[in-house]
Amino acid sequence: MHAESRKLMAESYYAHISEDGRAHPLREHLEGTAKLAAEFAGEFGAAGWGYLAGLWHDLGKYSPAFQKRIRAAAAGPEAHIEAKARVDHSMAGALHSVDRFSTPGNILAYLAAGHHAGLPDWHADETGRKALAQRLQQHYLLDDAIKGHVPSKS
Repeated sequence: MHAESRKLMAESYYAHISEDGRAHPLREHLEGTAKLAAEFAGEFGAAGWGYLAGLWHDLGKYSPAFQKRIRAAAAGPEAHIEAKARVDHSMAGALHSVDRFSTPGNILAYLAAGHHAGLPDWHADETGRKALAQRLQQHYLLDDAIKGHVPSKS
């Protein structure tokens, strides 16, 4: 990677980096997902909620830990794999949803938290620490760096 590419990468946030080194800007990923989700949810009258679900599903990818991980992966042969050492990127959107909408935000929280592994159970007696009620206690995942990047509907 030449110096100009390294400089651009240092100043940007990425959602994915392909095997051939192409970087997918995070903002572009979130907005594209939001538009698709709004279109799908519009079929049952919930386009606005769908838009927010898509917009916030990967907010945790703004975290320094995720960006460090994806840049490290980009330097090696597994650039397309976002995690060997996992970084939780789904809970920031879940936490933001609950912060923004309180109880109704729980619906968006389920969507964000479960967008890779499926919808989590709510109660800990069923799934322990994997339960959404438990995971929503991890407020550190929605730190000031992430809050400063929360995209809004344009």
